[in-house]
Amino acid sequence: MSKSTLSTISPLFIVVNLLVPTLANNLIARNPLQGFLWGVYSKMFLACVSVGIILNLQYQTAGMDNPQERSLFQMSSATSSLIYALLLSSEAAGTLVFSSVMSFFSKISDPGIGGSSMTLFNTTMNLGSKWPAVLSLYMIPKLTFSHCELFTNHNFIRIEASCGISRQSDSLSVCEEIRGNCVIDYDGYCVVATTLILLGAAWYWSVNNKIRELQSLAINEFQIQQKLTR
Repeated sequence: MSKSTLSTISPLFIVVNLLVPTLANNLIARNPLQGFLWGVYSKMFLACVSVGIILNLQYQTAGMDNPQERSLFQMSSATSSLIYALLLSSEAAGTLVFSSVMSFFSKISDPGIGGSSMTLFNTTMNLGSKWPAVLSLYMIPKLTFSHCELFTNHNFIRIEASCGISRQSDSLSVCEEIRGNCVIDYDGYCVVATTLILLGAAWYWSVNNKIRELQSLAINEFQIQQKLTR
């Protein structure tokens, strides 16, 4: 998928961010943590779909021995449409999670201490939600295993050359500098995504009831002043 294509559909993300809170307004206002659980569940399901798409594309290109044939590979329109729908659905699920959490924080914030509680809640949420993405992006290349092949005399020869970015180039690997072709043996994205899906499923199963219990508590149970008067 080219950068120009992503730029074309990026305005749709803004539309999704506006529509989701509007359409899910009643759920977010009445039962925000239920919306949060639905959003998390949707994100995990969409992650499974994305892994399936990646594995399917790897299967389609597995029999292409010629590097030029691989570079000219074009996804089908159905696969492209599925990826676009996946991106928009993931954005919608993320917006649902964020809006639901903000609604819950707004409901339980103690008016006696002003916006300090909201600031604390938002800061804690941001600290917990930002670092997993950074760690995932760091681990993907670490868990990706590949080798270099050189096409000579109508045969592929496996050579000892790194597929990492060369120090002399900002974009080419050592293998590509010698006109070789990097072949991925194990894709780190699938490893990281599968691991996180399993961890997410375990987390969802373990805290599902606890989150529902939080939703069932009265708002005054979260008030600091009530705790001090006991």
